[in-house]
Amino acid sequence: MRGLGQQVQELLMSTLHSRLRLKLATALLVGAAATAAGSMASIAAEPASLEGAWRGSGNVRFATGETERATCRASFRKRGVNGFVMTATCATPSAKATQTAELTRSGSNRFSGSFENTEFGVSGSITVTVNGNSLSASLIGGGATAVMSLNR
Repeated sequence: MRGLGQQVQELLMSTLHSRLRLKLATALLVGAAATAAGSMASIAAEPASLEGAWRGSGNVRFATGETERATCRASFRKRGVNGFVMTATCATPSAKATQTAELTRSGSNRFSGSFENTEFGVSGSITVTVNGNSLSASLIGGGATAVMSLNR
């Protein structure tokens, strides 16, 4: 038969082991949560990319004041660290036009630069904001403005 002292010692050891296991489990959970949060933060902090093919539509307001719906297909290629080159073809009920643009990152998901349409002799500024697989683009030039929403 065990003595009272031995029983107390076993109880204390059992309690100590339980507390150590609880602390270890808590430390592992906290470590896993911190690792997951760090991974999510790095994903969220990744800058948006324009690279690839996009398509969508929007409105063009011409210098005459007339507004027409336009559909567009755009392709963006990376150039340098923060730069992109765009080629886009857009069509309205009255015309079809191809534009080129050079853009530079101006924020984690914003890009700005200049565009040119040599066919109609129009050039101006372009601003693009990317949100996941969607982008919104605003173009101003030649007395006209355009606002487009495109998706990958």
